[in-house]
Amino acid sequence: MNNFEQNVKLSFSKVKEDIFHLKNQLKDLENQQKIQKEETDKILPKLNEIFKVLEDLKSKVSTGNEGVNQSINHLINQSINQSQRIKIT
Repeated sequence: MNNFEQNVKLSFSKVKEDIFHLKNQLKDLENQQKIQKEETDKILPKLNEIFKVLEDLKSKVSTGNEGVNQSINHLINQSINQSQRIKIT
């Protein structure tokens, strides 16, 4: 076998090895993504429960002190808006 053929053979061998490593990396990334999705699926229902409680609290806040109520409402609305952004993504 001449030098050119050996170089070509070696190059293809390296390409094959690189493809093997890339496939393994892809499998690892897919597994990580699956785990993250499972964790997200566990967290979202809990967040939805929290936001329902916040909505209930918001509706039960007394109107005696408007300054405090406005602050509480503002914080609750920010939390709700953030939750809705989480649901969208």
